[in-house]
Amino acid sequence: METDSQREARAHSMMSSGNWSTAGALFVDLAQNGHNPEHNFYNAGICFEYNEYGQRRGSGADLEEAKRCFQKSIASGASLEAGALLSIGLIEMTLGESENAELTLRNAKFKDPNSFQISGALGWVLNGMGKYKDAVEPLKQALNLNPNDCDALINLAIAYDNLQQPGPALATYKLFCDKAAQLSHLHPSIGSNIPIAQQAIGRLITKFPDLKTDPKSNWLDIVLMKPNLFGIGLDLNELFKRIRVGY
Repeated sequence: METDSQREARAHSMMSSGNWSTAGALFVDLAQNGHNPEHNFYNAGICFEYNEYGQRRGSGADLEEAKRCFQKSIASGASLEAGALLSIGLIEMTLGESENAELTLRNAKFKDPNSFQISGALGWVLNGMGKYKDAVEPLKQALNLNPNDCDALINLAIAYDNLQQPGPALATYKLFCDKAAQLSHLHPSIGSNIPIAQQAIGRLITKFPDLKTDPKSNWLDIVLMKPNLFGIGLDLNELFKRIRVGY
């Protein structure tokens, strides 16, 4: 007869092989029987979340189950709380519960202010709610924590674009294209947004011909508005008329 530890190892093996539904059910059974509930409920949440996205059924049933598992993980211990809140917030946004998602991710950010994933996810949710001005700061924080966060870059570009700040938007779209091209061999999905960014760059250059090009620009410093680069009080759009955006 299998011990709980052996069953847990088997669940991890199924999880690794993509057998999400069966692994999730086994993790739940282990957690409900008191075996490492914080971690096993958390792993069950991951399994049900991945199963929903992998099956692309669109019913949301597995996402609801994943959310319940993450909540039970939090109730069982605090060591995985920030990660569980991140997953809950993303699930809530996917299910159309944007206001809940914002609150959940702000809580997650409070628990772990040094997570670029949490800051980036909060910015994505705020963008999705049309709160573009509020989205800028967490997205910049994500990039300060991880300059290669392409999701934060494309979302920051979209925020600037919708705030009618063509200079920052153009520079950020350009930086996204550069970074995504460099990293797409590691994460192929990153490259899927390059055509969207390129179209936006073309639109902005056509609409604002004074935004010219210079491939030597330090894009990350430009995007993050490094204070040592620019004069205090300079209007952002005026600033970006003075630099030359590379494309």
